[in-house]
Amino acid sequence: MIVITVAVVVVHWFACPVAEKRDLSFGGLVRCKVHVLTMFFLPQELSLVGRLKKLVYLVGLLSFLVLFLTGFIPRLCFGQAIGGYTLMLHATFAPIFAVCVAISVVGYAQQCRLTRAEWEWVLRLVSCRWKGLLTDSALGYKLTFWAAAVLVLPLAVSMIISMYPIFGTHGQEVLLVVHQYSALALVVVAIMHVYLVMRLKFKTD
Repeated sequence: MIVITVAVVVVHWFACPVAEKRDLSFGGLVRCKVHVLTMFFLPQELSLVGRLKKLVYLVGLLSFLVLFLTGFIPRLCFGQAIGGYTLMLHATFAPIFAVCVAISVVGYAQQCRLTRAEWEWVLRLVSCRWKGLLTDSALGYKLTFWAAAVLVLPLAVSMIISMYPIFGTHGQEVLLVVHQYSALALVVVAIMHVYLVMRLKFKTD
């Protein structure tokens, strides 16, 4: 599922370029990569609150990357369940990620609310008129933002509950499955969200 999502993102990037004329020269590719890197810096024009919000957002992305590597790589590459130092690292970054998500949801809630124009896009989406949804609208990154916020709930709650002797063996297995599939869904949504934010940044710049 993750590989399919990445493939779809790559295909969409080339099929629906942000610029009308894409520069595929060596210099153009270097400028593109530099532009992507600058998205992870803290712009001077941001206010103190804006810088703190973006810093929390970036720390959340870093924590999520660590959680992804420690949670999925052992299973996908080695066929082993998470354990040992990998589990300790995973458990260390999990609360950091949860706190960053909570702060980001509060901090970006106003920015990610749906406007009247975006509600019109929702109606078009419901009626299967998807053309231009990911290229002409900011709806995509807002929907993925809220979807990620919702998916964090079962992801975190399933592990918190499993720490208490409430459920038996079968209940613990169910909670683990909920945690795993919530994590998979969150990874897919997060990839789409970061991609759509990058597209919007390229378009506005």
